[in-house]
Amino acid sequence: MSEYSFIITILCSISLILIVHYSFRYLRDTLTPEKKKDLVGFQSHKLAEIMTELEDIKQNIHKKEPEESMEDELLEFAREQAKGM
Repeated sequence: MSEYSFIITILCSISLILIVHYSFRYLRDTLTPEKKKDLVGFQSHKLAEIMTELEDIKQNIHKKEPEESMEDELLEFAREQAKGM
């Protein structure tokens, strides 16, 4: 009788584990939304953002006043240093 109850206990334990396992999988699969990656749409959206940023930068460059060249700045600095001596 003890062997019989031992086998019944093992079968009940395995059955309970399987029921809990498959119930959890079922609930997880039915109640959570699937994660989908939109690689094409995401990349085209990022490309559009980059293009608009570049256009903005391009327009801002044309609107700015021309800056002094580095050579002019260097000459001005050298003159100031010469006056200080």
